[in-house]
Amino acid sequence: MMAIVINDLAFLDSLESSFTLNLIKPLSSVDGKETFNSLVIKEPCFSQIEQFYDEQSKNGNMSAMGLLISLLSDPLIPQNIIKSMNYRDYRKAEKYLLDFLRYPPSFGGTQ
Repeated sequence: MMAIVINDLAFLDSLESSFTLNLIKPLSSVDGKETFNSLVIKEPCFSQIEQFYDEQSKNGNMSAMGLLISLLSDPLIPQNIIKSMNYRDYRKAEKYLLDFLRYPPSFGGTQ
């Protein structure tokens, strides 16, 4: 059984450790002093994934993904600013992060 688990998780080795997102619509800080034209989304760590699942159970998928994008953004962009992200930009960030959140069906997760 252990060999199956290792094979099922082999896809993790192919994931990039970061993703640069060039924004279609720049994001601005609340005071308007900062504008973000791009951001780097880093690979999540265990505690950040845990925060994602906690948020998901309380406020749903999109809120949880917004939190995760915020936590992993470089430069760090607060969640309230991430929530103003263009939907196409959001989906690109989501696609990158979902690869880390997916589990093989044998683990009872989603594909």
